[in-house]
Amino acid sequence: MIAPSLILAIALTQTPVRGRVLAAENGQPLVGASVFALVSRRGAETDRHGRFVVWLSTIPDTLVARFVGRAADTLVVVDTAPQDVELRLDTAAVPLAGVVVYGEAGRRADAAAGASTWSLPREAVAAVPSAIEGDVFRGLALSPAVAYSTPISSQPFVRGTDPGAVGYRLDGFTVINPFHLGRIFSALMPQAVQAANLMAAPFDEEYGDATSAVIDAQLREGGDAFRGGVQASFVSAAAWAGGPIGSHRWFGAWRHGFLEHLGGPFHDVPYRFNDVYGRFTLAAPWGPVQVTGFWSNDGLHNRETGDGVGWSNALLGVRAPLPVGRAGRLELWGESSGFREDVVQLPIRGANTDVENRFFTSAFGARWQWTRAQSAASFGVELRHRHMQNQIRGGDQSAPSVDVAGFVGAATAGFEHRAGRLALRLGARLDADRAVQVWQPRLRIGADLGRDWSLGVAVGRTARLYHVLAEVLPEAEDILSVYDLWRPGGQNGIPLTVADNALVEVKRTTTRFSVRASAFASRLRGVGEVRHSILESTDSAFFRFGRGHVLGVDAEIGWSASRHSLTLAYVLSWSRRAWDSPDAPEIPWRYDRRHQARAFATWFAGHGWRLNFLGDLSSSDPITPALGTIGQGNLLPDGTLGRGTPSLQTIVFGPENSGRGGWTGHLDLGLQKEIGGPGRSKGRLGISILNIAFTPIAPASPEIAFDEKTFVPRVIYKPRIFLPPVPTLTLMFEF
Repeated sequence: MIAPSLILAIALTQTPVRGRVLAAENGQPLVGASVFALVSRRGAETDRHGRFVVWLSTIPDTLVARFVGRAADTLVVVDTAPQDVELRLDTAAVPLAGVVVYGEAGRRADAAAGASTWSLPREAVAAVPSAIEGDVFRGLALSPAVAYSTPISSQPFVRGTDPGAVGYRLDGFTVINPFHLGRIFSALMPQAVQAANLMAAPFDEEYGDATSAVIDAQLREGGDAFRGGVQASFVSAAAWAGGPIGSHRWFGAWRHGFLEHLGGPFHDVPYRFNDVYGRFTLAAPWGPVQVTGFWSNDGLHNRETGDGVGWSNALLGVRAPLPVGRAGRLELWGESSGFREDVVQLPIRGANTDVENRFFTSAFGARWQWTRAQSAASFGVELRHRHMQNQIRGGDQSAPSVDVAGFVGAATAGFEHRAGRLALRLGARLDADRAVQVWQPRLRIGADLGRDWSLGVAVGRTARLYHVLAEVLPEAEDILSVYDLWRPGGQNGIPLTVADNALVEVKRTTTRFSVRASAFASRLRGVGEVRHSILESTDSAFFRFGRGHVLGVDAEIGWSASRHSLTLAYVLSWSRRAWDSPDAPEIPWRYDRRHQARAFATWFAGHGWRLNFLGDLSSSDPITPALGTIGQGNLLPDGTLGRGTPSLQTIVFGPENSGRGGWTGHLDLGLQKEIGGPGRSKGRLGISILNIAFTPIAPASPEIAFDEKTFVPRVIYKPRIFLPPVPTLTLMFEF
């Protein structure tokens, strides 16, 4: 009876302290903030509502809250039965460019268990020079795990995997396609979000419908007082506002593209876009109820013929947490998300094509969490209805149509334990529909190595029950994606996409310096893409599926001082695929960049001036090299080529993706000037220029050109895309 009595006595001495971590300037909850008790040597991390629970073994104790890009705050707990507490964090003058946060020794193991996770506050995302429009997803360039097809694309590739392997969330709710037309910029402007979180695989079991990464953006929440702002750029105007209504809070934002209202060259082919965001936090006796709304649309149509492209997104999500006893919490949630696209007589693959694409999903679920001093457990269930439709009417080489609907269920379970310098996270996820079921076990271990060093190890499986395959305009696959093609996995000969992931990460973080290095590997099964040569309009002829491997290392170093910060990152990786046959040899993936180096710097020059710098240098994407040319002409009856007969030259290609087309890179600059106004208002002028050095951004690929010296056609290598410097101007006023 001694052991049970001892356990009961220890349990009775534990005091739970509940609270929230908020942004000092507007009362916005900070998601993923670190809270640590200095005496009890225990910590916690805030949830989506900025809430935390820390179990104290000693009273009084001191809580320390930290969040990336913000100064720490402390609070002394002296009551054995404290009320809910609040810690408010001010923005740091110069946030560390590497977006890392220093943690006390007792929290390093927990942070290490969350390896390959990046938290990007709005200030860091907005500092990255943008193309055409400010963009949350372009700000993900601060993470070495992210790459893009070109500097003017905002669709991220994460650690050598296809862009369709990434899942997108807004306040934890599903967004189908968070991009504007062509994916040149996203539908999320920095002024509408509080932070963006990137979680590379294997991520927590809470997240599904992705195999390489999950990107979860958090909308701003109305603060303690009414505040807002307006902004204008070359192509859009935006406004946002938020504040309290009694004990409730609200925030809303709207961005409108005004090119359709301009004359000149835009009159005949006008382009429009709109983004609407809303977040409402309703105070209830059991806790805050969060409501998130989002809508966006694009249109590019000829005024006279009506030919063109239009698409739209819509999302409505509700989340309500309910306390259960001293240590439990039940979270109920529901969402409805949809995407629709209409293409009218757009020339695709040699024929005018009409497209009606629809993707609708609705779900509700529950997640129960139980937290104690050293351990935590969670269980979740989810029921989802999904409808995918591609209706494509074009030529013989058009993508095949599909119309699939059905229910999908998911169940999750997780367990966490902390013991001294070690932290363990064990989780499992089951996704199932009528045709397939896939188990996804996930394990994360974190260790505090001392002297500010930590080690994280993670292994796990991720899966998606459907494929997202991008169709593109011929000769423009690097910059303009027309629409996505969806195919259910495990049905009609289409494989299920599954990834087995492993990573090891070591890092050292102090208040002004950080270093992080990781090794990662993934085994991919059921990956797919659109074939380069289309012979007929069937799934087997239009798509190809296979397996793949990703192996790599990355490292980043960051410094921060009173007026400047600098981050240097380097990635060495191999990403290979084998198509169609189990015995087929692996070849480099089409975006397999072997080497990539990146630098980001911020300098405050004083008097409101700020300079941002982003440089990227990488080996090019693989290319299929030319072995030579072959000529065709009119043959005479004796089998010889007639004199004076022009010869049509055709390139003879070598093995697919077996060559490299030189190096690529870009240098981007951003300049900001901030001017204080009356009261708390301020104005800001922002100028950014992409590719200011005129560097090549795409590999050189073979083509036939006439040689003026020899007067015969020959093969030359020329970059597929040339990008001149792209300027962006932004005027903003906040109050």
